[in-house]
Amino acid sequence: MKTETEEMWRWLESALCGTVPLLVTFVLVILCAIPYGVPGLSLVMPLLPLVSVYFWVVHRPDLTPAIGHFLIGLLQDVLVGTPIGLSAAMFVGIHAAVHYQRPFFHGKTFLVLWFSFALLITMISLCSYTAVAIYSFLLPPAFPVSLQLFLTIALYPLLTRIFQSILRVLTRTI
Repeated sequence: MKTETEEMWRWLESALCGTVPLLVTFVLVILCAIPYGVPGLSLVMPLLPLVSVYFWVVHRPDLTPAIGHFLIGLLQDVLVGTPIGLSAAMFVGIHAAVHYQRPFFHGKTFLVLWFSFALLITMISLCSYTAVAIYSFLLPPAFPVSLQLFLTIALYPLLTRIFQSILRVLTRTI
């Protein structure tokens, strides 16, 4: 029979593992917000946290609450200087779209998931671009946004590989 202490440690380990997807997204927000000293980098920095939101909602929606993504999105807005609520809306928009279409994503190949991500991130980027244009009353340059979109889609396979490794460890633990 397990002792009370063993059960408590098991519960604590499970609870901590349950925070990993949100923690990964949080770390990516921090990495994207760091000023690297390269002029113009912030304009084309890939939207890495959105890859994380997409991946975790597809593969482990039970560990990724929408409120967590909303709060992390607000943090990104504060750190990066975008209009408050913009990143939060992007995170929750991806969360909702993927959650709503979850039966479609179940069991699909990597290429289908990548293509779906590319379509979704393109729509989210266009909505974000439009919102920033309306907010600032001027049309921002389209090239940096296009480059940022391209880089985000191009980095999807690498990040997915990393997330799959994390997911394997989580699956063994939880």
